[in-house]
Amino acid sequence: MNQTERLAYEWMVKEGYTSIVFRCNDTPDFLTDKGAFEVKRLYGNSIILSEGQYEKLQDTRAKLLIFLDGNTAPTIVLDIDNIPKKSPLVKTHVITLPGLVPKCE
Repeated sequence: MNQTERLAYEWMVKEGYTSIVFRCNDTPDFLTDKGAFEVKRLYGNSIILSEGQYEKLQDTRAKLLIFLDGNTAPTIVLDIDNIPKKSPLVKTHVITLPGLVPKCE
């Protein structure tokens, strides 16, 4: 479990999720009593999904828990249904989240 996944797990426990199953080599990262979750870091104002991840997340109707470095809770929780289907010619799906720009320190 990487640092971002650990933060997501701790957040889910605090939020009252139960039956949390971590799937270290599969998508989505977590299965819970309240659904499936994929954990992503925010890079600038974008997240990155592979073509395979995107398809699996669509199949499980997962939510994305998107973390900004240094935060202990997701910056945004996004339904995979809110991410438009990408072109089949693109192998990596970069999702830009307007209005989310990390603060420089």
